[in-house]
Amino acid sequence: MKKKGFTIKIDNPCEQDWNKLPAMEGGLFCKDCSKVVRDFTTMSDEQLIRIFTDPGMKDTCGKFHKSQLDKVYVIEPPKLY
Repeated sequence: MKKKGFTIKIDNPCEQDWNKLPAMEGGLFCKDCSKVVRDFTTMSDEQLIRIFTDPGMKDTCGKFHKSQLDKVYVIEPPKLY
């Protein structure tokens, strides 16, 4: 079975000051785009894969380490026993 993958790219980085965004459940709130902004910087590749393969997370904003961007995240096919 062929493995699928994706990359995380930020074409238009947000210019809001992360330290000035008010806290709310799930992260911080950006009034300009009316979205919850999450901190992904401490997450593992596996955690990022789980989040970004969830259809409900399609329009997600967040803070990333440079090393997390523009790399291929491989989605392992489910193991069949």
